[in-house]
Amino acid sequence: MSAISRRRILVSIECDDRGKQALSWGRIVAAEIDGELVGVLQVMNTSAEHSRETAHEFAEQTATSARSWAAACGARLDDVCVVEGALEDELVELAGVDDLVVVGVDHQVGATGWALGSLPHELAHHLACPLVLIPPDEIPALGSQVIVGVDGSEANDQVVSWAKRFAQTIRCPLVAIYAREPIYETFDNAGNYGGEERHAVAEAQDDSVSLVEMTGEPEDVLRAYAHDHATFLTVIGVRDRGSLHGRLLGAVADHVIHEPYGPTAIIPDGLATTPEQ
Repeated sequence: MSAISRRRILVSIECDDRGKQALSWGRIVAAEIDGELVGVLQVMNTSAEHSRETAHEFAEQTATSARSWAAACGARLDDVCVVEGALEDELVELAGVDDLVVVGVDHQVGATGWALGSLPHELAHHLACPLVLIPPDEIPALGSQVIVGVDGSEANDQVVSWAKRFAQTIRCPLVAIYAREPIYETFDNAGNYGGEERHAVAEAQDDSVSLVEMTGEPEDVLRAYAHDHATFLTVIGVRDRGSLHGRLLGAVADHVIHEPYGPTAIIPDGLATTPEQ
């Protein structure tokens, strides 16, 4: 299995604690994969003059300020993209399928349990590359576990494949988490998995993956495991984009985006089928 080799780590620059944590995580990963660390900074030029020369000068000054802020945070930006449009639109336009977009978030995103309309939800809905959400907690040490949920679906195969390659690239152990339904805890049904459950278990039959089975709802199980083990990254996939006119991303993705615990990667549907470059 070939390792992931990403061109750029695109970090949304916000000069606050959320931005610092996103930058810290992006810096660690960029160093591990020898990638390009790029800051994306949204600004509004309020100058009355909007000539090409003044706009260029403004962008240069803003980029210099962003580099200085990043340096004060212990990171060196390889490039800075200064944008004036809506941040979600600009990031979607900038990011290629081989990139990684990193955004700092609060512990609770959006006003509803689905986080509809929030920046993370919009990005997860439209990006062609993985989106990583970084809440304002201490960044787990490199070498900590990467975890991925398994559910036995064909779409999940792609997510697990991406997680395997990512964990291999950054040299972190990978743990596959399967959330069992309570019915499989009963005496009569113990071990008698259905077809999807057997497929989920088979997904993790790999020397590079450890399987952990837990009882409960997938989003609760993943959050609990990430909390207990300070995981470097939790990997989940986007599903059911067609539901509610495409606004919902799947039960697990929507809930985790609303309330992420630790660094969390949202993998777009079909990403693993893209030819590697």
